Amino acid sequence: MSEIPIRNIYYMLSYAYESLNIDENILVDIDNFKDLPNLLARVLLNVINSLIKRGFFRKYNIISEDTLNIRGKININQSFKSENIITKKLNCEFSEFEKNILLNQIIKTTIINLIKKVDTSIARKLKKLLIYFNISTITLNRQVFNKLMWNRSNNHYKLPIQVCKLIYNLELPEEEIGDNYFKDFIRDPNKLPHLFEKFVLNFYKQELNNIKTYSPYINWNQTSNNSNMYKLPTMMTDIVLERRNRQLIIDTKFYQSIVKNNTYHSANIYQIYSYMNNSTFKGKVSGMLLYASLGEELNEHFEIDKKDFYIYTLNLNDKWTNINKRLHEISNLL
Repeated sequence: MSEIPIRNIYYMLSYAYESLNIDENILVDIDNFKDLPNLLARVLLNVINSLIKRGFFRKYNIISEDTLNIRGKININQSFKSENIITKKLNCEFSEFEKNILLNQIIKTTIINLIKKVDTSIARKLKKLLIYFNISTITLNRQVFNKLMWNRSNNHYKLPIQVCKLIYNLELPEEEIGDNYFKDFIRDPNKLPHLFEKFVLNFYKQELNNIKTYSPYINWNQTSNNSNMYKLPTMMTDIVLERRNRQLIIDTKFYQSIVKNNTYHSANIYQIYSYMNNSTFKGKVSGMLLYASLGEELNEHFEIDKKDFYIYTLNLNDKWTNINKRLHEISNLL
């Protein structure tokens, strides 16, 4: 699948990552960004400048150091080490209210990593931000982001950290070069399907007020006591829309080709049909395979066993207004 316009990638990311709100200032210049790293660098610049105006979050850190001046609590055992006796220093332990904390370290490390991967003009602006970050850097990994604890005092960091996490998730190691680089996310077959699914789910969650939107597990309609039922595959839906007595189960797909050997992918058909047949919804159940496309348009409708089944496409190469309209048309099938 060829490139999706950077503007539409930005819209998709903004819905998929709920705290990454659509910034109208960025949309004005978005067509000037040649790739995703430069776009996300601009987003990061905006959110960090807002953070600087508001002020950095700080907290008390316990510091232990050898000093000639008594400060805080004297650590007797450490103070009587031979080198401290010679230098006539005491080991003191004290609390300091500082900004050298995990939240700020994540942001600084992300800035430094990003400087190497963007255009000179944006890199220059990122470097200017570093004067506000006279703190240490860290090694970023998933565990670092999982350590974060949120409260009312640091909630304003959620957006900048979400952007940092997104940038981290889009970085992959390049073994041959021995450095990190931004893999071409727009062509990455592993990341785009997940983004597409998350985008459609969160679009409906945010845009549809009168329709229930969620992604539940569907249990097999077991009619006998078989202890090996756990060996059957799990039926985890992508998106389910419900309004009054109607349910639409949507399974998103992201393939190079929607048709294989002149037929639709049989595994996908069987999958959505299993979801429809095992749904315990008390009203009318229908199903849809929603394929991402870059121009091809499908509006297939079948009725199987008195159940409506659809195969639709969503053209990600279209204008955003048309993508928005298409998603609403799908929800109107309920």
